[in-house]
Amino acid sequence: MSVLATAGLLGLILAVRPARADPTLPSVDPWDLAQQAAKKMAEVRDSTCIFLKTERVGKSVLPAQTIELKVRQDPFSVYMRWLEAPHKGREAVYQKGRFDDKVVARLGDLFGFDSIFTFSPTAPEIMQENRHSIVEAGVGHITQRLYDQFSQAREQGALTARYLGTERYLDRPTWKIMRVLEDGGYRYWNIDMELLLPIRVVTYDAFHQLQETYSFQDLALNVGLTDADFDPRALW
Repeated sequence: MSVLATAGLLGLILAVRPARADPTLPSVDPWDLAQQAAKKMAEVRDSTCIFLKTERVGKSVLPAQTIELKVRQDPFSVYMRWLEAPHKGREAVYQKGRFDDKVVARLGDLFGFDSIFTFSPTAPEIMQENRHSIVEAGVGHITQRLYDQFSQAREQGALTARYLGTERYLDRPTWKIMRVLEDGGYRYWNIDMELLLPIRVVTYDAFHQLQETYSFQDLALNVGLTDADFDPRALW
């Protein structure tokens, strides 16, 4: 076994140690949690949160971002406002089927006046700094990925998942689960015990290099978002 592979295996062994496991609680089935999360998400019409993300794009881990995030499921709509440097004050809106299906972004004072641009959600200049586009934003997408990936692996007889115990994250009680991925990497989820939804997902490659981490702080569900929350003309 190569040095790199050995290092990756050691990282995996260290990473799957139980997260503050509570011996008084029964073991949790990760597949059951994935199903419960999907069922809960089917009841969600909209959500708000502070979205925390860190991503590796290419060979670099980009600076962490803190974003106010609002999402409506139908019609799918997203509002994002960056709360910290280097993009503090930037805003972006996407509504499926409106504005020619493009993102409308307010980038601030770039040229001596308020700059508003439109672009495709998967424009190359945007994807150079992001692993996912705005159309994948929100806890709904993370929940669907969790369910779909577990379901597909289970159908193929290749679901390797573990319950790692309980963990308090963002001052919320969570169950922590992990799955070994097909490429040798591994992914963790923190499932909120009260909301029954993932409030964090973290992915590493086979050599324990961080690929992405997404967290949903102060997640609130079914708050009653309207068209005005996603209309640039009303917002700006």
